[in-house]
Amino acid sequence: MDATPPLTGIRVLDLASELTAYGTRLLAGLGADVLVVEPPGGHELRRRPPFPTGTSSAYGLPFAYLFTGKRAVTLDVTVPAALPLLTDLARDADVVIASPGPLSPIAGLTANPGTVDAGPGDADTVVTSPAPHSPVAGLDPARPALSWAPRDAIVCLVTPFGLTGPYRSYRATHLTLHAMSGGMHTQGPVEGPPVVIPGEQKYAEVGAWLAVAVLAALRERGRSGGQVLDLSAHEVMTATDGSLAHYTATGHLTGRGPAPGTPPSGVWRCRDGDVEFQVWTDRHWHGFVELIGSPEALRDPALAHPAARAPRAAELTAVIEPLVGAANRGDLVREGQRLGVPCGPINTIGEFAEDEQVRARGGVTDTSGLPMPAWPFRATVPLFTEHPRRAPLTGEHNDEEYIDRLGHDANEPAEWQEAGLV
Repeated sequence: MDATPPLTGIRVLDLASELTAYGTRLLAGLGADVLVVEPPGGHELRRRPPFPTGTSSAYGLPFAYLFTGKRAVTLDVTVPAALPLLTDLARDADVVIASPGPLSPIAGLTANPGTVDAGPGDADTVVTSPAPHSPVAGLDPARPALSWAPRDAIVCLVTPFGLTGPYRSYRATHLTLHAMSGGMHTQGPVEGPPVVIPGEQKYAEVGAWLAVAVLAALRERGRSGGQVLDLSAHEVMTATDGSLAHYTATGHLTGRGPAPGTPPSGVWRCRDGDVEFQVWTDRHWHGFVELIGSPEALRDPALAHPAARAPRAAELTAVIEPLVGAANRGDLVREGQRLGVPCGPINTIGEFAEDEQVRARGGVTDTSGLPMPAWPFRATVPLFTEHPRRAPLTGEHNDEEYIDRLGHDANEPAEWQEAGLV
């Protein structure tokens, strides 16, 4: 069986952004050669904590994770002077990914719907992320295209709100996008304000959609040629939640409310942490009762049905709480699983990192001294490179690209650097 990664031989030019970083990490893991184009000072994600303890790392762990497996050059893509070098870099690329916005344009970028210009070179895919603060040289606002992208390029434009509509120039953060998507409205306790999903999980969803869109476009390219993909992070965040489908089908809004279920479904405090049970069927109930020692108060056969337990919730809680509270959650979970009771511990991130399951699958690795999560899934045929290269230093591959591959004079990069171009 051929274990060659499926994107081996595909070159990706990544004008990196936070919205697209996870998507290009997936493409790199699938075997693509991803070349990141950063501003002369390096991408701002390099400076985002946390930094590995006891090291003088050139970048924090978020950058180390998101840019693993990629190479890097520097170029100020916001100025027209970048167009010749962008054209050179894109000439034999298969995918190009960019991040323009209001304050950082990208040379040669056109932002409105239309067809792809017949640009130079033979790149296969262009992915950009234009916005008012990050424009792109070569982007023509009349049509979504890059003047330096090849004729048959797949141009993927990833923005907070898409290329059209009244919000197309709005700035956004992970929090504001989550709030405006409708998803944040359903999160949090009913008595308090809505809460945002921790970290930047929704940006990872955007990256996953980007990767899928690019893969689909690459597969279709032989029949349809180049095409423009307009990906809105705002819409991705809504599309991944069933609330929109529920609303369009019923007209009813999904709101915040008390956690569903009746005892023993829900979260319980154990001697050494929290555990959650979901008890819905007769089998679940009988297994749970056996799990906590078959107390006399729970032997009423009628209690096997959730409808019978709901009006007796306070009575059941008084019986269950001390029995669960005296137990070790690991023992409860192992025995609960054996008895067919859906249950699991409520872990901290530290407990997840030390979990025997995560350790057994290699879910946390050490890459060049930087501990970070490994690829989030496995396959019998390796879909991801087994030993990806570490995240690159700022401009680490400038000479390799500009001089060795593109044939520029050895003195030119120094001149460009003095001019602030690289």
